[in-house]
Formats: sequence, structure tokens, C-alpha cells
Amino acid sequence: MFPVDPSKPCQFLSAAILREDGTMGSEFGCDEPFVIRLEFDIRQATPNMKVYLDLYTLDGVRLFCSDVRDGDPSIVERLGVGRHTFEVRVPAQLLGGTTYVMNIACERLTGELVDGRLACCEFTLRDTVSPWPNRPGFLSVLLPWRHHPDRIPAEVRG
Repeated sequence: MFPVDPSKPCQFLSAAILREDGTMGSEFGCDEPFVIRLEFDIRQATPNMKVYLDLYTLDGVRLFCSDVRDGDPSIVERLGVGRHTFEVRVPAQLLGGTTYVMNIACERLTGELVDGRLACCEFTLRDTVSPWPNRPGFLSVLLPWRHHPDRIPAEVRG
């Protein structure tokens, strides 16, 4: 939970990283999906705003930015006064094994910050299923490889 600031027209109340069963967590396997939950309070209509999150590695590399408008571009204009909960499901085997931090922000489209939290959540993903644990890289996607021995040119086959 974040401290309440009644002077803000809208603000984040909390941010959490959850397992699919709804329990909070700070360490997951790369093969587990997880949910990012943001609770947000709107005290007065704030048109032309964006609500988003950024995910970073501990050394400051931004992996992605996700905006509440990604799923429905007009949702922000329809939000009324009151408490709102947003959830983003991150699929299994998307991100590689390392520790991540999340920033959240609500800005007017002009760039004016209405509310934001830096490094509000930190969590670690562990590579527990790939044949090469702790493989380098930001992604944990196991890509399918296909072998086609019948495509070797005849002159190479001898």
C-alpha cells in the first residue's frame, strides 16, 4: 500500500506481483505465469491520461512498457471516480531468469506526471526447466527447433 495523498486527482494505492492463484510472491520460476496487479483511485475526472508500467532489470535495462490502453484504447476516458483494479498477466517462459523492478506511472498525455512509483515491486525469476539453466538473455522463450536431414544437398551427402 502507498501513502494516500488526497491532493492528487488520481493515484496508485498499491502494486503487487501475484501467482495465478492470487497469492503474493517475490520469486517465481520462468515457467510460471504471474500477474501484475495495480490498484488505482480516481478522485476527479482526469481526461487525456495514460496509466502504465515499465519493467527493468536491476542494471537499468528497460524490458518493456505496458499501458492500460493496450487492451482498450478508450478505457481511460470511461473510468469513473472510485477505486479501479488493473491486472496484467505475464505468460510463462517470456522473461529470463534474473531480478526485475517495476515502475508505475499515471501521466497526462502532455507528459505531466500525476502519480508514479519508482521500483515499487521487485521480483526474481529462476530458470528451473530449460536444459541450460541460467542461460543468458532477457527472454526465456524455448523456441522449437526442427531438423531436416532430407534437405542436405546430394553433393554434400556424397
